[in-house]
Amino acid sequence: MANHSDGWIPFFARHKVAANLLMILMIMGGVFALEKLNVQFFPNFSLDIVRVSVIWPGASAEDVETGLT
Repeated sequence: MANHSDGWIPFFARHKVAANLLMILMIMGGVFALEKLNVQFFPNFSLDIVRVSVIWPGASAEDVETGLT
């Protein structure tokens, strides 16, 4: 028959100071990780825009578009 007093829960039930120290250590680790977290409200990005200027006398805008594409 297995001894049920060898687990984590019975250990922390017997040693309340150890449970509180573990909780404080986890909270401090969370605060440290929160300070190291890289958060941006407006991320950096670039727009891919191409502007083409063509002078084609006598052509309509549709002719220029079909001629270029």
